[in-house]
Amino acid sequence: MPELLGYPANWDHPQIEVMRQRGLECIAIDHYRKYCQRMLAESASRSWMFWLDEAGLGVREIHPQAPQAVRVDFVDAALQWRLRHGGGFGEMLARACRVRAGEPIRICDATAGWCQDTSLLLSLGAEVWLCERSTWMQWLIEDGILRARQDVQQRCTWLNQLHWTAMSALQWLQSAPQGACDVVYLDPMYPDRQRQARSSRAMAVLHQMLPDDPEQEPQLLTLARQIAERRIVVKRPRQADFMAQIEPHHQVFGQSSRFDIYLPCRQL
Repeated sequence: MPELLGYPANWDHPQIEVMRQRGLECIAIDHYRKYCQRMLAESASRSWMFWLDEAGLGVREIHPQAPQAVRVDFVDAALQWRLRHGGGFGEMLARACRVRAGEPIRICDATAGWCQDTSLLLSLGAEVWLCERSTWMQWLIEDGILRARQDVQQRCTWLNQLHWTAMSALQWLQSAPQGACDVVYLDPMYPDRQRQARSSRAMAVLHQMLPDDPEQEPQLLTLARQIAERRIVVKRPRQADFMAQIEPHHQVFGQSSRFDIYLPCRQL
């Protein structure tokens, strides 16, 4: 987990004090490139930091050639483009979860990450319960939700459909009653994605800063099958093993990934 919060020099924001109260070392940085060169010369133990500026809270690589920070963005330009140009209900995720126009559906996105899939599901009208086990990722999600509420263009018309729970999927599933949601969606960290993650800064951050925990997978899948009303959807690399070595009942395939679909225990 990053222990630093960097922000532009001579720039003040109430969240700087909030992050300081959370135990981070907060540093005003004037010349980011020079700062990174000095940091790398002094110590190689820190590779990422939180970064706060007018665009919100993000995570940024400590490197002289580092690109801009990665953030949770519910109005992501790429997603908006996809929705305007043929995306939406035809997306693999929507088909796997059976999200259909005019039909209400309750989905637990149990492994939220950067919330890109959450954004798509919300945009299609789904009611979404959002879980995330990582404390530092929870901070980023909360900042993303805050910015969505403050969006001057009011593009986030789905805010009343989003239920944010700052807890792990296991905690939520253990406390939720049977039938609490129609679909449980799982996109767990997976070692085979490390090669693919090199082309995605956001995924690279997740792999370097969040520990894999495959030992939780059997319990996670078992609980999900007890809670979901309709189905459990698990995202996997196309050639990867099944989650917890349990064969799914159905599958939806894409070029590089697939969605394994499990039925709730009571439907069998």
